[in-house]
Amino acid sequence: MRFRATLLLTVCALVAASCGGGSTADPGGTATTAASAAAPTTTTTTRPSTTTTTATVTTTTTVEPPRPELVAGKLCRDVQAAGYGFADALAYWVREGMPDRMDEDGDGIPCQTVYSGTDVDALLEFDAANVVPAGALCRDVEAAGYGFADALVYWVREGEPARMDADHNGLPCETAYDWDDILAVMAFDGAPYESPEPPPGATIGEIVADVRQRLQAAWDAESDHPEGVLGPFRVTCQDEATRVAMGDVFACAGVPQTEPDLALDPVGIVFVVVDDHGAVSAIWGTDVPDRTEVYREMFDEVGGGLTCRDLIDSDRGGYFSAYGGTPVGNYFHALLYWFLDGMPDRMDADRDGVPCRTLFPQDAIDSVWRGGALADL
Repeated sequence: MRFRATLLLTVCALVAASCGGGSTADPGGTATTAASAAAPTTTTTTRPSTTTTTATVTTTTTVEPPRPELVAGKLCRDVQAAGYGFADALAYWVREGMPDRMDEDGDGIPCQTVYSGTDVDALLEFDAANVVPAGALCRDVEAAGYGFADALVYWVREGEPARMDADHNGLPCETAYDWDDILAVMAFDGAPYESPEPPPGATIGEIVADVRQRLQAAWDAESDHPEGVLGPFRVTCQDEATRVAMGDVFACAGVPQTEPDLALDPVGIVFVVVDDHGAVSAIWGTDVPDRTEVYREMFDEVGGGLTCRDLIDSDRGGYFSAYGGTPVGNYFHALLYWFLDGMPDRMDADRDGVPCRTLFPQDAIDSVWRGGALADL
């Protein structure tokens, strides 16, 4: 500290004013120094002028105009011109009721003359790994991880089978997928869409097509096939375009597919329509007539007006006797007679739409109403 104090005194002696002291020999110098100290100091700062330039960047965003809603009656070329792809065209075709105007060759696949084969094949072959085999149900498609769009394609690819359209309204798989998932596909253009009303009944051809599919699936699932038999019997019916409703009865022939040197008798199949949407119950066998008019003739021979108890009397019931066979077969014949006689209340005491309930085992009644022989497929 002593060295620092000595240095400071030396500096102050050399520059007296800098250390706050003045000359004692010049009183005026002191006054001048005091006045200088009291005067305010003004500092002027000169800054270089700057020019700020703001660059304007123009961004151009291209917004595609919304594609229009597709009103009814459009053609495939109209759908394409509106900017929609083949998947949307397929959904529109189904939405329109699968009209012939969009399927010129009538093969069940629309718009093949407008969209490229690559686009069509890419959609139809969505299941490249063959996870879903032929003859599957909606629940099988859903369980394989496919959404409604693929289920719709599968249904079209399978020939619009009734097994995937329980209410026969032309829209499949409504019980397997959420309605929001269905709307995302069917209302692709923003147009309002509601589930179509079920028709009053299905055609015989639609019912038979479903039966053929189910027979084939049952055959494919069975490994032990009879020697010489090549496949399940083919179902052939008259008047397949006829639309049927609850209470209708029709018969068809089942022709076994066999090797040329093997002859098997055809079987008869009789269907009774059990609801207004075309659900049926059926039995078949070599002793079952294969033409609808045969049943009409048998009914005329027996006559109307019988009761359930009459039918379990083999002498009175004739062909419709509900006695002597299996419980399921017996009840089926009673149900068949009831339908042919116009579903009279005298055979349905509690008016619940199920005749002869008190005379047959409940499991046999349930089996017949679930489809009869078809329930086992």
